[in-house]
Amino acid sequence: MVRAKTACMVASLVASTALAQSREPLQQIAQSVGAIAIFWFVAITYLVIAAWVSFISALMPQWVNQRVSAIEMRSILSFLIGLVVVVVLGTLAVVLGEVGKNFPPAGLLALIILFTLLTSCSVGWVPVTWIVGRRIALAMNWGRDDLPVALAGALVLHLLLFLPIVGWAVILCCMFIAIGALVVKA
Repeated sequence: MVRAKTACMVASLVASTALAQSREPLQQIAQSVGAIAIFWFVAITYLVIAAWVSFISALMPQWVNQRVSAIEMRSILSFLIGLVVVVVLGTLAVVLGEVGKNFPPAGLLALIILFTLLTSCSVGWVPVTWIVGRRIALAMNWGRDDLPVALAGALVLHLLLFLPIVGWAVILCCMFIAIGALVVKA
C-alpha cells in the first residue's frame, strides 16, 4: 500500500512538472536562434565596416588625414553641407522614382543618385571613424594614433546604430558630416 501511494505521488510529481513546462519548444528554439542571428549580424557587419575603414585608410592615408583636419576645423559647415546634399538628392531621388513608374529611365537615374549618395557616405565615413577613435583614445589616455584607434571609433559608431533614437540621431549627424566632409576644404 505504501509503495502504491509513493508510486502515485512520484507519477503525479513527474506529470505536474511535465505539464508545467512550455508547450511550445519550437518557439523557444526560434527565440534563441533569433538572438544568435542578431549577434552574428552585429559581428559580421562590424567586420565589414572595419575592413572598409582599413582599406580606405591604407589606400588613401593622406586624403583621410586631410578630411579629418577639414572635419575638425569646420564640422558645422560639413554638417550643414551634408544635410543640404542629403535633403536635395533624397528629394530628387524620390521624385525621379515616382516618375520612373511611368518612365523607366527616370527610375534608373534615381537609383544612380541613391548609389552616389550611399557611396559618398561610406567613403566619408572613414574620416569620421578616425575622429571618434581619436577622441576615445584621448579620453582613455591610449597615446596611439593608428588604425586600431579608427577601428575603435568604428566600433563605437556601429554599436550606436543599435541604440534606439539617441544612437540613430548621432549616426544621422555623423552621416551628414561624412557627406559634407567630401566637399569642405581644410
